[in-house]
Amino acid sequence: MTISLERGALRFATLEFLASEFGIAPGPPLPYLAASEIEVASLDRLRRRLDGAGLAHQAIAGGTAVPLPHSVGGTILFRAEIS
Repeated sequence: MTISLERGALRFATLEFLASEFGIAPGPPLPYLAASEIEVASLDRLRRRLDGAGLAHQAIAGGTAVPLPHSVGGTILFRAEIS
């Protein structure tokens, strides 16, 4: 389910969908903020910088997912900037 907001949207999903689409492992008891999405100018440049920094990431449909440390929780989803 998606709720559109003035500056983005809230998306609600099952744990199964989060795991299969984004590789997001279950976190604290529901409900919780599982992911934030950020548009970037270049996914290739982002991936090179993540690799250079030694940060784990995985390709997802149309972007890259970066899991945050367990102490912080959640995942950042990076998508290509829409022109």
